Amino acid sequence: MMTLWQKTGGILALSGAALIWGLAFSAQRQGMDVLTPDMFLAARSWIGCIALAPAILLLDRISKAPFSAWGNHAEPQAKRQLLIGGFCCGVVLFCASLPQQIGMVYSTAGKGGFLTALYIVIVPILGAFFGRKIRLIHWIAVGIVLIGSFLLCGPLTGIDKGDLFLIGCGFCYAMHILVIDHFAPRVDCVRLSFLQFLVTAILATVTTFIRGETWSCSALYRAAGALLFCGIGSSGIAYTLQIVGQKYVHPVAATLLMSMESVFSVIGGWLILGECLSLRETAGCMLIFFAVILAQIPAKNLKNP
Repeated sequence: MMTLWQKTGGILALSGAALIWGLAFSAQRQGMDVLTPDMFLAARSWIGCIALAPAILLLDRISKAPFSAWGNHAEPQAKRQLLIGGFCCGVVLFCASLPQQIGMVYSTAGKGGFLTALYIVIVPILGAFFGRKIRLIHWIAVGIVLIGSFLLCGPLTGIDKGDLFLIGCGFCYAMHILVIDHFAPRVDCVRLSFLQFLVTAILATVTTFIRGETWSCSALYRAAGALLFCGIGSSGIAYTLQIVGQKYVHPVAATLLMSMESVFSVIGGWLILGECLSLRETAGCMLIFFAVILAQIPAKNLKNP
């Protein structure tokens, strides 16, 4: 049974991930001006790996544990779980991230935010299909977040090619949340995050060569700021926080916490870029915040599922 401190830490970790992802949205848009989607994904994933490698060494030193590629889990079963988990998380993350990058080229930001947020609904449906117990208050919170996302991002006006990529992205992100929910309690979180980015980086690099794209040092230099923020912040830090947070938070509650990404992106645009929030957008933010708080209300006489 997890402690209150563990669950609070999980909530804070997921909220931190949503904050970084929200602020990284403008950086992604900036990077796409000079790089193709798979080149941007490959570069940010390699940077994420490079950022996490010293973090693994530092955490081992802090814990005073001898360095091991497998962390504190040296048993053959644990090694196998880490390798399988890293491969599965990496493949699903690649399948989620690349369509999002492509969709952002063709679709509007408002549509992109709303269609990607479909994982809010997909996660509890898939979770129930795989036997996860879903509380009624979570279903209510999901509905409120969906309404809030609609108000925040605006209505849909037809489906185009970019929207189809984003719908597929939302489904893959839902799968990513459930895959992490399965592996995170069983393996070292930082090593799992490193492996998933290694797999994503390799797959994205391979697609650039298959598509015959030419790497340009000048383009990488011009996108350096966006790549460093997304690679170190969004990839290295935020996705690791997601894995750590999901060790202690129910996947549906985790989904609702991470849906605050859209709220933070709007707030970031207001604070950093001077963009004004309309009354509709403000109402959407307030609904999402309310739903996230609602989902954290503990159930009486109910064991943590």
